[in-house]
Amino acid sequence: MMSKRFTLAAGFVVACISACSTAPQPQSTKSVSSQKQAKGVSSNVDAVEQFKQAVSTYNDSNGRDLESVRDALQKAVDEDPNFGKAWFNLGVVHQKIGKTKKAREAYRNAIKTAPGLGDPHVNLGMMALENGNKEKAYGRFETALEAESFDPTAHNNLSAKYREQKNWKQAVSHARQALAGDSENILAYGNLARTYYAREDFDAAKLVMLNALKLASDNPDLHNILGLTELAKEDVTAAISQFEKALELDDSHVPAHMNLGAIMLRVRNYSKAVEHFERALEEDPKNTEAQISIAVAERSMGNLEEARNIYQNVLEREPKNPVVHFNLGVMEHEHLARRASNGRGRGSAPEDSVENMEWTIQNMKSAVDHYKKAVDYYQDYLEYRDGGKQATQKETNERIGRVNKIVKQMEKQIPRLQKQKKQLERRRQKQKNDKQAQTKTDGASSDGETQSTSTSDSSPSSGDASEASGSSSSEGDEKS
Repeated sequence: MMSKRFTLAAGFVVACISACSTAPQPQSTKSVSSQKQAKGVSSNVDAVEQFKQAVSTYNDSNGRDLESVRDALQKAVDEDPNFGKAWFNLGVVHQKIGKTKKAREAYRNAIKTAPGLGDPHVNLGMMALENGNKEKAYGRFETALEAESFDPTAHNNLSAKYREQKNWKQAVSHARQALAGDSENILAYGNLARTYYAREDFDAAKLVMLNALKLASDNPDLHNILGLTELAKEDVTAAISQFEKALELDDSHVPAHMNLGAIMLRVRNYSKAVEHFERALEEDPKNTEAQISIAVAERSMGNLEEARNIYQNVLEREPKNPVVHFNLGVMEHEHLARRASNGRGRGSAPEDSVENMEWTIQNMKSAVDHYKKAVDYYQDYLEYRDGGKQATQKETNERIGRVNKIVKQMEKQIPRLQKQKKQLERRRQKQKNDKQAQTKTDGASSDGETQSTSTSDSSPSSGDASEASGSSSSEGDEKS
């Protein structure tokens, strides 16, 4: 089911590229080879001193005192406008602060003064990617490799690019070249494992992750990827253990919360699933998948109005979100239509047969409305989906077929019920009319019986007289 998917390759691409773009930190002049130093460092003593001060402040504050770092780097480039490494790090600080325009200017100055540096191209590429310009971004990554052929950051981002395009050979190649440039590059291990995972070579993915964890056992990303691999190998217990380990290392790790939430959905522990998805939203308020997953859990718990509100909130931002349209179709089809058909919310079924029949007809009409809405949502999903699994498209078409069949049957049955109801009403009316007529007839007969009784009431006097007369005669006969 679409509503129970795990955080897979697409999410990793964004996470990896984002991390790579901000990973470069203020660097000392000893961090590059002599050839690169000639293109990026300064011989100006005062400029170098300011650069060192920036590095020291950054490290001492754990990257928090960015304003002081920025000021020191600005003084460094003021002292030596050709200090490429200082320009690059100034760009990184501006980007972290949110001054994207100044960051671009600093990166361009770094490229101008130190064309042998690859990292400024990488970060400009990432900024282009965030603006939706993939072609420009990937061009920047390629240019970075022209400057530094084994730049691990550029190779990692290109590995992510080719993995997204399902070009497994190139994705693996760039990840390995990143490792050639830095044999302990954890991002490269991660990209390599993600590629193996994406092409369903789960044993290779697990092996890469185990080797990576030897270098960085405290890296939550690695535990998360290993958890996905274990899950793919159908070892749910091991997967949960790895996701929980990721959260133990970093409770704000969004992918681990998402994946644990997805497992909880799968085992129908809906309340626990909601906890993980809400925690993910705390860290990433724009996480659409987390919102949709909460709605799925609420729907499964019977909280349909709450689920609908969440879906509608998502559609306000993303009116063509295919997953929301699919799930709204499921809610109309499997929940609201069935509730309507059973008369949920309309009280108990009336005992009177005519009223009961009308109650049933109205229930069926309401159900048909919901079924038709379900078909509309399913069709929207098919229209808005961009690729995706053929199995899901097939499932959606099958759902549309089943729902249309139900609607056709109900639309035939409703007129029959209406006809039966009218016949029953006419029969009742006839019975009522017959009863009223019978009542009138019975009343007329009752009046006739009263008059007959009055006439007979006078007869006994005559009879009595006859009987008396007869008695006298009889007695007289006896005397004779």
